[in-house]
Parts: sequence; C-alpha cells; structure tokens
Amino acid sequence: MIQDYVEKFASPYRAAELGFVDQVIFPKDTRKVLIDAFSQLENKLDEKPKRKHGNIPL
Repeated sequence: MIQDYVEKFASPYRAAELGFVDQVIFPKDTRKVLIDAFSQLENKLDEKPKRKHGNIPL
C-alpha cells in the first residue's frame, strides 16, 4: 500500500502531470534554472496602486 501511495501521490512527476508544479528540475540543472529565473526578475518594476484614502486630520 505504501508503494502504491508513493507512485500515485508522492512523485514530483505525477504532481507535474496534474499541474501542481510548473517544472521538475534535476539537481545538476538547478543552478542554471535559478540564474535564468532571477535574471528575468532583475529589472522588474512593481507598480503599486495609488492610495484611495488618506489620513483624515483628527
């Protein structure tokens, strides 16, 4: 029963098939994948919405 559970639910490949994870990264490729991901975020600008309400004087 344990092996059946592991095959059905505890496998990263099964989770990728079901869409729970985007990608399964092999240990030898981890550094390259992380560097690529962080380089895409390097120049990202996060635009914050303008304030709807200010502080009222008390």
